[in-house]
Amino acid sequence: MPILKLDSADIFYETWICQDPGAPWIYLVNGHTRSHKDFKFFARYLVENGFNVASNDNRGSGESKIYDRITLDLMASDVIDVLDHLELRAPSLLGLSMGGVISMKLACAEPSMFQNLVLVSTCPKPRPWMMREEARWSSDLEEIIQKLLKYFGPDFRQKNMVLIKAMAKNIQDLAIKGKFAEKAEEQRLALKGFDLTPELGKIQCPTLVVHGDRDEVIEVGAAQFLHEHITGSELKIYENAGHLLIAESGRKLYQDVVEFIRPRQ
Repeated sequence: MPILKLDSADIFYETWICQDPGAPWIYLVNGHTRSHKDFKFFARYLVENGFNVASNDNRGSGESKIYDRITLDLMASDVIDVLDHLELRAPSLLGLSMGGVISMKLACAEPSMFQNLVLVSTCPKPRPWMMREEARWSSDLEEIIQKLLKYFGPDFRQKNMVLIKAMAKNIQDLAIKGKFAEKAEEQRLALKGFDLTPELGKIQCPTLVVHGDRDEVIEVGAAQFLHEHITGSELKIYENAGHLLIAESGRKLYQDVVEFIRPRQ
């Protein structure tokens, strides 16, 4: 198993390599409670289109193990540590939701480090865009289903209840068998009070901002704000789409990302 051992954590990471070892890299950072496994089909698409891909499980998610508290700074530094471990230079960086916060933090702190930046369903600070929600995930299946529903647009919810119920059952199993709720709460608290708005002007790399107009987790106004405050950024709003675009609008997202990060002639 690819594990990077640090003083306060064992960070699991994964790579997907295309036939050209000299191909450009993109690093994927996932959101609250989610792991690298969400990127399986996305990574395959990127590899088929000539990119090498890397990702890690954030502290509190997936197969990473922590021996200390979870903080936003530590989750960001974990990405840098994996990049250094893999000896990756000037990759593109993509973050989903909480992963977008981590990615923005990195791009602000290291303006020349990344080739491109893609921010999906994210915001630079909690208020006024991040919806208030329950502090903890329940182990009750119906409560989990009701919480998951707001992560998708109304059309997707109506047509894909089987998928949503399967996702809910998986979360329930994790909550019953492990420390899913406890780790999710630690991640949530790690985001408390963050504010990257004063730093957005430091982002220098080409940036794509993507958001669903029916997002009930982070309001679409956050994407408009990012577009207005990141110089030269591009904005794509997906109609009738919710928060989890990688599940709801996967193919469209894949195509838009590849088109944006493909090396420019």
